[in-house]
Amino acid sequence: MKKIITIAFVFILVLLSSTISVNALLSSDKLDKDDFDIFVEVGYNNRPIEGRWMPVNITIQNKTDRNIEGNLVLVLEGSSEVRTSTPIVLPPKVAKKSTLYVFYKGQSRYRITLENDKGKTLYETTRHNVQSGSNGIAWVTYIGIMTDYKDSLNYMMQMEHIPFSAYANQLGKYNVTSAVSVEALDANNFPVANAAIDSFHAIFVNDFDITSLTGEQKEVLDYYIKTGGNVIFGTGNVSAYAFSGMSEYVENNVGELTKENVMLWVSRYSQPGITPREVSLNIIEIKDKNLKLLSETKGVPVAYKHNKYNLYYLTFSLSDSEFTSWAYNFEYMFEFLLNNTHVLTAFDEGQYYYPPGNSFSSILGHASENFLPSIMLIVVIIAIYMLIVGPVSYAILKKKDKRELMWDVIPIVVVVFSVTIFMYGYWSRGGGNMASTLTIVELNPYSDLQKPAYVATTVMTSSNGDYKISYDNDALFGSNLLEYESDRYMTSDESRPIEIVQDVKNSVTVKGATMWSFINAESVADVENYGRIETEFIVRDNGTMIIRLKNNTGYDLEKVVVTIYDKVHTIDYFKYLDTVDMNYNPVRSMQNVYLDRICNRVMAMFNVDNGYYGYYGYYGNTQINSLISQLGREEGVKAALLIKLLSQKLGATEFSMSPQMHIAGFVVDGPDVNVKINGRKPTKAYNNTLVHQSVSLHGYVDLQDEEKYLPVFLEDFSFVKDVKGDSVVLDDSKHYALYEISVPKEYVHDKNLVLNINTTENVEIVINNFIFDTSTVEHISRGISPFEFTISKYSYRDYSLRRSYVYEPVSEYVFFHIRIEPVDKSQPLTIESVTYEFSDNK
Repeated sequence: MKKIITIAFVFILVLLSSTISVNALLSSDKLDKDDFDIFVEVGYNNRPIEGRWMPVNITIQNKTDRNIEGNLVLVLEGSSEVRTSTPIVLPPKVAKKSTLYVFYKGQSRYRITLENDKGKTLYETTRHNVQSGSNGIAWVTYIGIMTDYKDSLNYMMQMEHIPFSAYANQLGKYNVTSAVSVEALDANNFPVANAAIDSFHAIFVNDFDITSLTGEQKEVLDYYIKTGGNVIFGTGNVSAYAFSGMSEYVENNVGELTKENVMLWVSRYSQPGITPREVSLNIIEIKDKNLKLLSETKGVPVAYKHNKYNLYYLTFSLSDSEFTSWAYNFEYMFEFLLNNTHVLTAFDEGQYYYPPGNSFSSILGHASENFLPSIMLIVVIIAIYMLIVGPVSYAILKKKDKRELMWDVIPIVVVVFSVTIFMYGYWSRGGGNMASTLTIVELNPYSDLQKPAYVATTVMTSSNGDYKISYDNDALFGSNLLEYESDRYMTSDESRPIEIVQDVKNSVTVKGATMWSFINAESVADVENYGRIETEFIVRDNGTMIIRLKNNTGYDLEKVVVTIYDKVHTIDYFKYLDTVDMNYNPVRSMQNVYLDRICNRVMAMFNVDNGYYGYYGYYGNTQINSLISQLGREEGVKAALLIKLLSQKLGATEFSMSPQMHIAGFVVDGPDVNVKINGRKPTKAYNNTLVHQSVSLHGYVDLQDEEKYLPVFLEDFSFVKDVKGDSVVLDDSKHYALYEISVPKEYVHDKNLVLNINTTENVEIVINNFIFDTSTVEHISRGISPFEFTISKYSYRDYSLRRSYVYEPVSEYVFFHIRIEPVDKSQPLTIESVTYEFSDNK
């Protein structure tokens, strides 16, 4: 007995000593606040911009004599908590700088934590407030300025205060709700992540030594240029080293520079009675593909543009005293951006426009079930269960004289049948985790360098727990990347803690998901090169243009939509290396909100009932459930995703005076990002890849100098056989085509309107003015185009039949609605194009 007591006593002592040793070891890992110095900068110059990828620079100094390894964790707190971490090794007495990239969503506080590999907190700072630089506005035009003399360009910060709604040019006042943020960049804070540099819409370089950038920074700048970023160089007295740093773009047969008018109207914003000074221009010579600066002169500001990339070389320095002394000189830069680039963005897409209510995540969340549970089968299972648990079990045990075993048999039968029914329901829901992934690839028309893709993944969970989502590709995860509009589209998982890991195998973990719920992950991920849609512009003698598209993506495409303003062309199937020709009239389009027509064309392409049509046309709020009920899951999801991309990612409005052509479509049998859930492939996966490309028509469509206007074809109110691209086909006595014409009010009494109608058939046409609210048809003219008539003689209305009128306040215009049809209604008529212009009254 004594021996047993002694052994027990020794065992207890050993256990206690082990516990004390472990506690001492763990407590020795705990670090004090005096062991570290930490400095944190959130955003460039400590001014994070909402809705953009922002760097968070964390400098931490180890003041101890120990080597410390672990994970450096940034915790952002706001409407949701997001943890972003990266591994770190801190030798004794050493300071290290780590940069984490976060998609900033206006979080108000942050804290820094140092954890060991097992997740134990070794050190944690107090909470600190974040000073946001975007004032709650999520969609901004984000501009970077690179200069070694920041004080000389401080005036450009005033672009943040431009009253866009009061901005004027030839077309009147822009009805734009937007914001501009201007960031000072240098070698110390220039981004080293592609996603971060993509956040900038334009970068100005003036008196800056590009050779001061690190190799990694130069690669990022090179990526930005070769993927279509707008870079504007000012040619100051010390710009030679800037050009030497950009020699690749003027040498080695990469491309030439062409002189273009940058439309900097010197006198527009000058104060009354004050003549603006002439600016000193650095005349640039291009010889043997080398760019040289010649002597200064005086004159009108111009620029040289690279013929391949969006590189602009101004003929003056942004810091020249002659330029900076002008009043409101920052507005020249705004006007340059407006007239030469496509960088101005806004979140207000029109006064009456309602964007599609389904987010990408909610669309992807419509996971298909393998099969619905059979009610009859469940009834049969329950009947068998009742028989076995009762009469059958009792009869068998009674025969064997073992009725007391009913206490064991009944629980066993209950468990077996419960598990059976659960597994039947489990597998009918798909069995295991189901993932639905959307990859949005922006094709690069400028070079073979592929931009990272936006990837959205929605997972239907198979059980409770934490879910770690990762891809085969390198990815930079964020939260709500595709839906972010000042938290307008908050997804269901926003309330759950989200942990993002960077620098090892990038991943995102959603914690505490419940069984059969939907969780979302979004990232910017590297994908293989998808090539591009080659474009060729063939200008005809009559001024119209053929746009030839060639599919050089390496994949067949389907459900392709091409838009230029409100002109929409659809292609059901676009094979690899095939070409498609489109007709286009390069004339001024007064209305450029085209979402109604896009929705209608996409619905027609998918053979779907277009839904509600009212006085203002299709509302655009396509319900995913309705699409799935008509098309099935695969096609219904595709239709909803395509409309969502066209309306949000490509944008509803254009702010440049020259239009862009947008192309979007689905890849057939393209590669997948191979989503992993907790390190394993999902049981079932749905994958869609959408490619899109934007091509500027700058140089082909010069709207500043164009005198012709493009009316809006009112497809919803017309009665035609078919619409093929820009062509409208009539071949029935009841067919007619309606167009809306916009006229400045001051033109009504002192201008004539000239209507140009280009048709395939050489037949006489009758033109009528159609007044919608009275259903009155007033004869205007008949014969062969062109038709000229005096505006004041015919009725007009003060409203547009289009719900959104972005370029001008409607009050400044009146509207004519022209009905076109053949004189002989038995003859077919194909209207290839309609334009109009104004002439002076004679």
